[in-house]
Amino acid sequence: MKKARFAGIAIVAGVALTACEARDENAAPAADNEMPEAAQTSQVTRIDTDPAPAPAPQAIKTVPFARGSTMDITNIEIVGDIMTVEFRLTDREGNWTQNIDLDQVNYIEDQTSRMVSVLQNNDGQYVASPLTANGSSVRVQTRDGIGWFKFPRPAEGVTTISLSIPEAGSLNGLPVPST
Repeated sequence: MKKARFAGIAIVAGVALTACEARDENAAPAADNEMPEAAQTSQVTRIDTDPAPAPAPQAIKTVPFARGSTMDITNIEIVGDIMTVEFRLTDREGNWTQNIDLDQVNYIEDQTSRMVSVLQNNDGQYVASPLTANGSSVRVQTRDGIGWFKFPRPAEGVTTISLSIPEAGSLNGLPVPST
């Protein structure tokens, strides 16, 4: 009984395949620019949902830094009475850690010659990042390591500052954003 049922299914399948082949052979040839319906494929446009990585910010100034690396000043921003200076360290040859002593970081107002140190909070902690455990320096990786310092706002009328960071090249004439 099972053999007969299997034979019947095989015959029906064979007839269906023969009919399909006959229809394909009898079909009119397609024009050069047309494809038979069965052969047409729809085009799929892929839309990436993952955002592209943000490009690294352009440097306001790039200077040599310790061990052949470079330091980029990437942003200077004033909000209220506080000026934030952001930086990035880069070393294409390797990745190492650099500590920057905050008691040696300052800026000089080019128009007044007044020296201004990194801000400290009420507990005497420097306002900078990434702070070390003791809070007296920032510790940055040189493979695209980023950090920032916060300073009091420059005096009214000051348009440029000269930033002093240990082991960094000359950071003179940095523009102070107008607010």
